[in-house]
Amino acid sequence: MVGNSMNPTLFEPMILEITRPDRYCPGDVVVFSDRNKTRTTVHRIVKCTPSGFITRGDNNLTNDQPIIQGDILGKVIAAYRGEKRYRVSEGKYGYWIHRYLQTRKKLFPYFIKMFTFWYHLLSGSGIFIHLLPKKFRPRIIQYQNRQAHLFIGILMVGRYDVRRRQWIIFRPWRIFIDEKTLPQHNS
Repeated sequence: MVGNSMNPTLFEPMILEITRPDRYCPGDVVVFSDRNKTRTTVHRIVKCTPSGFITRGDNNLTNDQPIIQGDILGKVIAAYRGEKRYRVSEGKYGYWIHRYLQTRKKLFPYFIKMFTFWYHLLSGSGIFIHLLPKKFRPRIIQYQNRQAHLFIGILMVGRYDVRRRQWIIFRPWRIFIDEKTLPQHNS
């Protein structure tokens, strides 16, 4: 399986375990091909209608074109990444997981907007900078061509953008870094 339309339920690359049951219901993750049999898709059934099944990826906000039972190659019951087997939720439980993921995807932008003000306020205050133990204080590693990366422990938390001549600090790490103390590179 490749692609990100079923994240976080399925990640690429995974090998899928498929069965062919007699019937399918909302919440089942199915593998189906398009009418021309040129493309195979893995999505979840979200609704059963008289004209067929409506499917959608857990990471998508729009439905696919309706499919019929003849288009379905099978139902995904598990996925493998390496030696580890992950059970795939199906039926009512799978449907409610899908609804939760869809709601989360729709609300996340509003959640981010709501907390952006507080995040910037806290990051500018410097309150959390002194809470980090010394071994986790930010350090700069400089590479050739003036490329610099900022690390906290072993995590890269920022980089210097040479074109814009400014530090790009990844969220949520800005609350632990005083950008005024970081060196500015001159061209």
